[in-house]
Amino acid sequence: MRKIFFIIATIAISTSAFAQIGVGAGYVDQTTKTTIKSNSSTRHSNGFRAGAEFTTHLGAGFSIAPSAYYMYLSSREEITGGHVDIAQNIISLPFNVQYHLPLWGDVDMFAFAGTRLNYTISSETSTQQPKIRTTVNNFDNQNLKRWEMGLGFGVGFDIIDMIRLKMGYDFGYTDMNEDNDIKVTNSGFNVSLAFLF
Repeated sequence: MRKIFFIIATIAISTSAFAQIGVGAGYVDQTTKTTIKSNSSTRHSNGFRAGAEFTTHLGAGFSIAPSAYYMYLSSREEITGGHVDIAQNIISLPFNVQYHLPLWGDVDMFAFAGTRLNYTISSETSTQQPKIRTTVNNFDNQNLKRWEMGLGFGVGFDIIDMIRLKMGYDFGYTDMNEDNDIKVTNSGFNVSLAFLF
């Protein structure tokens, strides 16, 4: 956990002196794909993310944008006589390269692509049945990994240099399960609104 805070602090200190800072929040829809041999299944989680982005302009329309977000994701599956909930708390550290184009008036458009590094702080599964509720820490299963990497891309709009709207999609390529017979990957869509300073 200390490593995460060190990374966030380093990004903030090294870029804040000459970067445009955006603070905002948005919606996240994540798809978890589990593959066991030739069979696969998917589970959808949704929630929100909130954090900060540090955009440093390099010239010729290009910029770099390291970010730090807190994410909360949850999913629910109905079962006979009840339901199963999965809740996760995640720190997400995307690093994007952006290309900006003037669109019209005070609106600029930009495309972005880059990597993301996620760290799952906690993940719990709760099962609710008549008169019985159980909660399990998913990391009690030692096959589950906390760190995850992925690639992302998307588009955004800067309005009057004060408001930023972004939409993106991430492809997770890290196998979140250490069992050789089981592969778990996360991908997802996100949209966010930020205020620029």
